[in-house]
Amino acid sequence: MNMLLTTTAPQWAAQLADRQGHLLQSWPWGEFKSHFGWTPYRIQVDGAAAQVLFRRLPLGFTVAYIPKGPLLDWTDLPRCQQLFSAIHNAAKKKRAVFLKVEPNVWCNNDQTQMAQAAQSYLHQAQFSPADTIQPQSSILIDISGDEAAVLAAMKQKTRYNIRLAERKGVIVRQGQA
Repeated sequence: MNMLLTTTAPQWAAQLADRQGHLLQSWPWGEFKSHFGWTPYRIQVDGAAAQVLFRRLPLGFTVAYIPKGPLLDWTDLPRCQQLFSAIHNAAKKKRAVFLKVEPNVWCNNDQTQMAQAAQSYLHQAQFSPADTIQPQSSILIDISGDEAAVLAAMKQKTRYNIRLAERKGVIVRQGQA
């Protein structure tokens, strides 16, 4: 097993891009969370990776959390075992009392097998089901049309809430990619 702790943002960004990782597994997210008491720990093992966030508890203990990760092919059992072995070792070193994992897998036609593999592996590894912190799904809206067309595609209540937010002073501006 070839384990590596990533120490540079470009190195981690390359891992994230290769695996189509989620924003919550990105280097900037780990740095952002570090301002709120979390310490990011980035682990890579032979084509798999995880950003594990640790938070200190009293008496020198920590909690460990992997939001929308790890980045791996859940159907590759040996790789899952290698990565989770490295994560387990890091959690032990940091005196974690538990590890919360929220994989970025979907139960749709394209990723149903991946979601089932993730659930199966976590069950075999004796993880217990628990409430999630992150939303389980998101809706992507095509905003390539003009504003009127985008709003027309939404429910009336959604349009009302958007306009109400604008009246209350919420500023909407176009960002840059």
